[in-house]
Amino acid sequence: MKIERDLAGRGTDGIPAAIRTGGLIFVDTCEGGEGDVATQCRRAYATMVDRLSRCGVGTENVARLDHYTESQDWLAERQVIRAGYFGRPAAVASTGVAVRHNPPNQLSVAGIAVQDVTTKQLRVAGETYGMSAIASAVDVGDLVFISGILNDGGRATVEDSANEFSRQARGCFLTIGSILAQLDLTPANVVRQDIYIGESCSYEDLSGLLEVDDVFSSRAGRSGAKLPFGGCDLIEVTTIASKHGALVSEAPTTTTLGATVRTSRFHFTDACGDNVDAAVDNLVKRMEIAGISLDTLVRVDVCCSDREELARVRSAVSSSFAGVEPVVIAYRGQPLSGEATGISAIAAHAESST
Repeated sequence: MKIERDLAGRGTDGIPAAIRTGGLIFVDTCEGGEGDVATQCRRAYATMVDRLSRCGVGTENVARLDHYTESQDWLAERQVIRAGYFGRPAAVASTGVAVRHNPPNQLSVAGIAVQDVTTKQLRVAGETYGMSAIASAVDVGDLVFISGILNDGGRATVEDSANEFSRQARGCFLTIGSILAQLDLTPANVVRQDIYIGESCSYEDLSGLLEVDDVFSSRAGRSGAKLPFGGCDLIEVTTIASKHGALVSEAPTTTTLGATVRTSRFHFTDACGDNVDAAVDNLVKRMEIAGISLDTLVRVDVCCSDREELARVRSAVSSSFAGVEPVVIAYRGQPLSGEATGISAIAAHAESST
């Protein structure tokens, strides 16, 4: 599969501003930088628009947006500004979570777009699931992007946080299951999930719910983080599904080498470590074990619990994948793995003819 890394230029760290392969365009982190919230939102979205333009496409080609914000308190203001670039409701699957950025930056936005806009289809409207500003699910050929799903719409009504977390988590995954059903898909079609939970919550409780209650049986790779959720929300999950299912699913071989799932066009894999360098090294090992060529890596999402480690992410990735750097989305939180650094990655499937 052809991979184009220089369409939109590169940063001083060598990371491409965008990568095109397999009919998709992976846009690198667009940061807010400095200034007030409105200024940072406009700067991040304007950077996104510029990078898309350099790839010969527009905002109508965007299928997925990822927002990492210092706070969700200004969500409404961000949505108004986003509407000026992507419309309202925006025909994109979107997620937005509160993280701990390294100041002064308060917002990072990344995206995935289609090269040919006719291959993008809004499949499930956001209003169906209480999301008036975005879509619930967007089809891009063999893959479907599902927006970040919160709890079932209820709010905390009990003091026992463990029970409330279980209630919200169950509602969240049942909602995802409902969206998949509208697409004639099942949890078996899911190839990647990013799970974000409140800092006071236990991933072990969630794992027990998924395994014992069989509310969402899936072979998907799962990653994510504990984050400083605002209000009463305790969980948000974003999902990627393949209409053809996972062609190959490999279970983790160790606690630091994660699962690998292969679709017709892409591999989804993850790893973790006690620091950025160890996590990147483990990702390389995971790819080698799965027979994935390092030069096919197109996107990595990195979560670090340490501020100084977060500042080193891009240089560490650039060094390990010199010449074939992927786009990098990095944020600060506690990886669900329990390690200091967690990585989820997307690589192009070398044998695909797309």
